[in-house]
Amino acid sequence: MDYGVASAQDGSVAWDMLNGYQSGQFALVITDINMPNMGGIELSRLIKDKYPDMPIILMTGYGIEKVKQDVEKAEGFLAKPFELSVLNELVEKILS
Repeated sequence: MDYGVASAQDGSVAWDMLNGYQSGQFALVITDINMPNMGGIELSRLIKDKYPDMPIILMTGYGIEKVKQDVEKAEGFLAKPFELSVLNELVEKILS
């Protein structure tokens, strides 16, 4: 499948983008847990509060144990490093 992608340098910019989105513009959010200004955990909480049906994939290089409670609320989790094929499979599973 082909997907359009929008990127943001940090969680604050991503949140601003999502707040300006039109229904259907974004189907999924993929975010790193560790980002400047606003991390992925805070971003995912804001997203779930305002857009509860928005699927989120969290990724981190620090392992799941440190963020297990927050990861359980996400639709997917990726531990870095990961193969692109694993990301593709997870995205297709969530969006199907």
